[in-house]
Amino acid sequence: MDYLIYIIPIIMTTTLLRIILRDRSYKNLKEIKPTIKQPKLYYESGLIIVILALITIIFILIYPSSMPLSEKNIATSGIFSYSMIGFLLMYYYRKWGIQIEADHFIFTRFIGNKKIYKYDQCLYYTQSAHTIIYHSNNIIIRIPYLTSSLPLTRHLKVIDSDEAIKLPHPKIQIKYNYMTLIFGLTFSILGMLLIAPFAYALFISVEGIIENQNDVIFGIVAAIFGSITLILGIFFILLYSLFRVTFSEQEMHFKNIIGKKRIFKRDEIQCEPTNHGYRIMHKQKRITYINEGLVDNTFLLRNLGKR
Repeated sequence: MDYLIYIIPIIMTTTLLRIILRDRSYKNLKEIKPTIKQPKLYYESGLIIVILALITIIFILIYPSSMPLSEKNIATSGIFSYSMIGFLLMYYYRKWGIQIEADHFIFTRFIGNKKIYKYDQCLYYTQSAHTIIYHSNNIIIRIPYLTSSLPLTRHLKVIDSDEAIKLPHPKIQIKYNYMTLIFGLTFSILGMLLIAPFAYALFISVEGIIENQNDVIFGIVAAIFGSITLILGIFFILLYSLFRVTFSEQEMHFKNIIGKKRIFKRDEIQCEPTNHGYRIMHKQKRITYINEGLVDNTFLLRNLGKR
């Protein structure tokens, strides 16, 4: 373990060079046949993260310091863990793709497995944050707005909201997507990490916290920010898990983040667009707000006020 600080930069450098120099490298990705890729920003951001992490580790390695080797190993391990985010972004960009063919398209997922879909079996709908591709009334692909979906969508039909509304309940519904869950987990973990030092000092090292007033102030501030962050994370997780808006031909079924259900007549509901989503109103009173960038199936909102 004493030589961990020397092994990690070697592994990072070797892996980075292998990614850049291999046949399907960053430079050669543009030469692949017509393919929709994730935004190039993913690859570039990942590359910057890895390079900065590698520079930081090398600096720790060569800079004269009285820091014990064991502490350097801990710091190096932490930075290496952070660099994995960069490697993950680079890998995601290189693997994920939609290859356009004459009568079908081939979708390659993040983990590398491929699946073929016929154009006449798929529909699409464009939201503010992404274009959603449907197959058998299920979402199969989300294409971010930073990437042009035109090479694919020109072969597809736009989903018909009037037809979708007739599907068996709750086949098609408005709900918060996986990005909401990612936000929730991220904020929750960050909040717990901020609260943990204060909790440790309070319950394990009471004498130390009394002697050092600066630690008291720092711990309280960290606990406050941690609590706010944790509550925000739980809120996003509840949005993902419980929030639903489902339509029948005559009604709108609404379930909020505490699981409470309400039913409204569709012709009594209004939808007011905002800069980033929609306000859902019932008799001029707001029922809820929907952020278009974090939800699926907003095409159903076109049915509000119709009968």
